[in-house]
Amino acid sequence: MQVYKTIKYIRLSYTDDKSVESDSVANQRRLIDDYIARHPEIEVVAEKIDDGYSGVLFDRPAFQEMMRMIEQGEANCVIVKDLSRLGREYIETGRYMRRVFPAYGVRFIAINDNVDTETDAADDLTVSVKNIMNEAYSRDISVKTRSALDVKRRSGDFVGANDHGVHVLDSVEELLVGLIFLQKHYLVARALKFLLDALYSLSCERLSSCN
Repeated sequence: MQVYKTIKYIRLSYTDDKSVESDSVANQRRLIDDYIARHPEIEVVAEKIDDGYSGVLFDRPAFQEMMRMIEQGEANCVIVKDLSRLGREYIETGRYMRRVFPAYGVRFIAINDNVDTETDAADDLTVSVKNIMNEAYSRDISVKTRSALDVKRRSGDFVGANDHGVHVLDSVEELLVGLIFLQKHYLVARALKFLLDALYSLSCERLSSCN
């Protein structure tokens, strides 16, 4: 039985609703640990946590530490709760999954999305659609956050950091929830556009030619 030297990667963005238990660092860890307990071939060598970092960028400190371990041959498996924890930017997330990880012989597992590159548990189209939706969500939240902060500024509320450097986002998060529901149809339309672009790119790659 091949033993996989595994890194547990956990990420929580500052825009994530920390009141949602399933997205907390502790619950991401619990979900991963439960999965590992059922797979004796997985041997944990490290746990990397990016708490408060957006999934759109990949210069996160813990993510970079994980990649250094992979490059140095210290790990050959990465396990996350779902694809959005790895990243919310479609092209770069896809690049890591389809090129970077395979180049280093890394097995990648996203538990809730039923992705395991050892067994090809998810097809390319399914993964692409989920990555597209993750990026669309991130872009939508970014717009809503800027709008919400503008509302607070116009209302004369403090927008910045408190004495401990923590962003004041309590009422903003409540506003974002309402905006998400109001603009859900707009989000779906944008996601469909991303999907069509992705399908076109995939067809070009597979046909090796395109007008």
